[in-house]
Formats: sequence, structure tokens, C-alpha cells
Amino acid sequence: PSRSVDEGQSWQLREGLAQGTRVTSDRVDPQLFFAVDRRGVYVSQDAGQSFSLTPFELPRGARLRSVFGQAGHVWIVASTGLYRSTDAASTFSRVDGVDSALAVGFGRAAEDAEYPAIYLSGKVDGALGLFRSDDAGQSFLRISDERNQLGWVGFITGDQRTHGRVYLGTGGRGIFYGDPL
Repeated sequence: PSRSVDEGQSWQLREGLAQGTRVTSDRVDPQLFFAVDRRGVYVSQDAGQSFSLTPFELPRGARLRSVFGQAGHVWIVASTGLYRSTDAASTFSRVDGVDSALAVGFGRAAEDAEYPAIYLSGKVDGALGLFRSDDAGQSFLRISDERNQLGWVGFITGDQRTHGRVYLGTGGRGIFYGDPL
């Protein structure tokens, strides 16, 4: 990963981050950036100038997403489950019931909720599919069914204007969206 402070005229490599590491910005704090690899989560509190490692053993392929409207809130999807931090990646907790996670995204909160809706592609309580949580990950509602599987869903996110609308990126079947019935 590289950083530019002159609108792309020049770039500096970021020391300490492996080649190919994806860097994610916080969706609220412009000084806060995150990156993840098997050793843990890297955090920058100076707009990507430097990163420090928070050790956290993760399987290969773990990915991190930050939450709009929630400073310092990041979620990690991994083959071992779904993990959440509300303190800018200082600590993480595993989300109960999520057996494995492929993708996570966020959309407009339900009418009576304060936290954005969470959309998940993965396995929850033994069931493989697509899920939504309207209570910050305390419970998940399956929004797909056995007859309508889309295969590998590597990207999922919710609409920030319409609660319940979800967008999916699949491995070779295109991009889909869905609304609640």
C-alpha cells in the first residue's frame, strides 16, 4: 500500500504493511485507517502515515469492513466467524451464532434501531445463506432460502436510504439486489 498527500503527484510506500494488503478507511474519522492480515489488524491514527499492529490471529482471507456513521466500528469476516470491534480495533469479540462469514455490509437502520442493518453472507447456526441483523449482530434473520441460492457471494451491502434493500456481488453470476417481500 502507498500513500499520497499531494493529490497523486507522488506516492510513498507504507512500511510494515505486506504487499497487497487492503487498507480500509474509517467511515467517520478521516485520520483512522485499518488493514488486516493473518497476524492481526493494523491501525493508523494519522491518516495512513504509520500503522501499529493489534495482534489477533486470523485465518487466511479474513477481510475487514468499517461501518458508516459509527466511528471506530470495524467488522472482520473470516472462515472462523464474524468479529466486531467498537474501539478502533483495540479489541475484538466474536459474534455468537455465526459459524463462518464470507462478506459483511451495512445499510439503513430499521425504523426502531440506532445501529445500521448488518448484511451477512455466511453460515449462521448451521444454515448457509444471506442474513440481516437489525440489532447490531445480536440475532440474524435469514433473507435467502434453499431454492434461491446464488453461489459464492463475496460482496454484500445494504442501501443507506432504504432499509431492507441489499446488494450482492457474486462469483460469476453478476450483481443482484433484493427488497423485503
